[in-house]
Amino acid sequence: MPEYYFDLVGPSDRQVDEMGLRLPDLDHAYLEGHRAILDMSREMMKDQIDPGLYRFEVRDREGRVLEIPFLEVLRPGRGRSPIDPASAMTQIALTMRRNETLRKEVTTALGEAQSTMTRIRAALAASVGQNRDRIMEPEVRPARNVGRSGNPSSGLRSPDL
Repeated sequence: MPEYYFDLVGPSDRQVDEMGLRLPDLDHAYLEGHRAILDMSREMMKDQIDPGLYRFEVRDREGRVLEIPFLEVLRPGRGRSPIDPASAMTQIALTMRRNETLRKEVTTALGEAQSTMTRIRAALAASVGQNRDRIMEPEVRPARNVGRSGNPSSGLRSPDL
């Protein structure tokens, strides 16, 4: 089972966790960090320390893995750092270009599908029309004359006596 270390990072110091905890995976480490943040925040507030200024840096033996700001747990949705406006605008522009490309692709595919359906309908209509003509008109087969011997004759039929 992997070992995870919960380093406490504040505005002016860092407390390195040297003991660590054995946990099944990073998800369990994240949940354990949440529990610890709730417990530690109560104690910090009793001592009139703002817990919103702290965070855990959860790491495994290879190094830093995950950051959990106390604000993320104490005020969900507000604990994340603000988004850089230039970065956000770049992402929005890229997303809009991608959406436009996808819209054009869908429009083209829809036009091709409609064209194919039109051809299929025309082929079906022609096929149904041909089949209707076959049903309405009896099939005419050339007559085969068979003589008394049972052999086909040359087309002449002898009267039965």
